[in-house]
Amino acid sequence: MSDNNKRKKLVSVLQYVGLIFTLISVFSGTMYITKGELFISLFVSIIFVIFSYFLVEQMIKRKELISKKKFSSLSLFLWFLFLIITIPAALIMYHFINVEINAKEDVIKITTEKMNQMKEMVSTYEIRKNDFIEDYISKLDGDFDDYKKGFKTDADLIAKFGLSQAVVDAVSNGYQTANDIGESKELQFDSIKDVVNTNNELFFANYKDVFKNWSRLELNTAFYELDKVLEDNFTLLKEFYDRKTEDPNFTFEYQYSKKSVALNEPVTLFNKYKPYGLSVFIFLFTLLMILPYFMVKTHGYTPPKKDKVKTRYGETI
Repeated sequence: MSDNNKRKKLVSVLQYVGLIFTLISVFSGTMYITKGELFISLFVSIIFVIFSYFLVEQMIKRKELISKKKFSSLSLFLWFLFLIITIPAALIMYHFINVEINAKEDVIKITTEKMNQMKEMVSTYEIRKNDFIEDYISKLDGDFDDYKKGFKTDADLIAKFGLSQAVVDAVSNGYQTANDIGESKELQFDSIKDVVNTNNELFFANYKDVFKNWSRLELNTAFYELDKVLEDNFTLLKEFYDRKTEDPNFTFEYQYSKKSVALNEPVTLFNKYKPYGLSVFIFLFTLLMILPYFMVKTHGYTPPKKDKVKTRYGETI
């Protein structure tokens, strides 16, 4: 194989490296921006790579014709199209590299904290439930003592504790105790806890190791789903607890993390990390993609030859 062929082969390999990196980075960057829209990301990345490759090939052909024609408006137009396509793609690539190099650690840290809080929220609910049930039983015992002494009526107990007449009669006749009623009340609180635990189990079953393993195809979905599960769980627990207690002294509160990383906001992420040095990577892989164009040799513009004409004095002009 001649040196010229080896050089051409090497240039082609480098171009494909640039195209492959561009395909991956534009795809992943678009995935971050669109919050995990797979088909949109595939379409954008494939279209960009195909058009870029086609334009470079056309630019090479026009450059090879430069020895035959001094000026080519088509060449300028092709360069213009290439820049129109390359600039937005370069910005997407910029965002992808920014996430991978600068934001990745923050994403893993924040999501790990939030996943721990999914369990902590349930534990906090359990503690608040026990506090209420303990207080509920204590007050119920006291009021039943007053009831037996004639200081409370059936209507008082029914209104205060939400008991039925049958339950009041059962306690009065010794068939039930305040602890029995408390245990029954506690089971009501546990029903919503089971729903939240199921939500957590489903999330962990689907996305437990996504952030740790940085699984890019699932990462975007898991990232936003995590926030949704946390918010939904808190709303379920708070509304249910507050409705069941109906006591301003017993409300459910839990301060879960609202921190986030703007994976879908390139400008916000750029302003946060100021990744100016990443321009080197963008320039390098864009250069690899268009490298064959710069490697094409031309002989420059050759003006058309004029026919020689002899004068009457024997000179030629």
